[in-house]
Order: sequence, then C-alpha cells, then structure tokens
Amino acid sequence: MIKDIIENNSYPIVFIGSGMSKRYLKNFPTWSALLQEYWNQIEEPTTIFQFMRTLERSEIPETATETEKEFLINVKTAAYIQQKFDDLFYNGTISVKGLTDEEAYSNKISPFKYSIT
Repeated sequence: MIKDIIENNSYPIVFIGSGMSKRYLKNFPTWSALLQEYWNQIEEPTTIFQFMRTLERSEIPETATETEKEFLINVKTAAYIQQKFDDLFYNGTISVKGLTDEEAYSNKISPFKYSIT
C-alpha cells in the first residue's frame, strides 16, 4: 500500500470520525444528528428511531456491548440512508449541488457521500 502511494506520487487519505469534527469544529453535528438530517431527506414513513430499534432487535448480536451495538446500528443506518439517498438522486427527487447524475455515474461517486463532504 505504501509502495503504491509512492509509485503513484499520491497522498494518503486519513479518515477521522465525526467525534473529531464535533470536538474541534464549532456547530458540527454528531454522527446521530447527521444521520437524522439525512433520514429526513429520504422521506421514510417511519422515524429513524423506529428503524434503529428494528435493527437492534433483528440484526445486532445480543452479545454485543452497548458501544458495539451503537456503532453497528449507526453503520447499518448510514448504509440504508446511502442506498435510498443515491436512488432518490438518480431518479431526480434529490439534487446535490455541484454534482450531476452523469458525473456521479461516470466517476462512481456516491451522491450521499458527496453531499456529506
């Protein structure tokens, strides 16, 4: 991996979770608040909390710690939101400033991830 970075003269990308931005940048949302914001955009008939509760009861191992449960629920919720958001983008229901469907498709860009950035 480091060899590829050197050979391609590229820079590594460091991912830092939402806790970093929440701690050091004023008015940035928590992971939960960000998920809620995007949940509202995908116009689901249930609340995000109903969805998360269903996940917790059906897809999260009972042996998981509370921290693991929260993490898994957030990841699965984000994946669901991404799929729905991207579908709504491609059917024209949602628009993302600075991104066209041609550009997203041609460059394999997730409209959801682009919107978050």
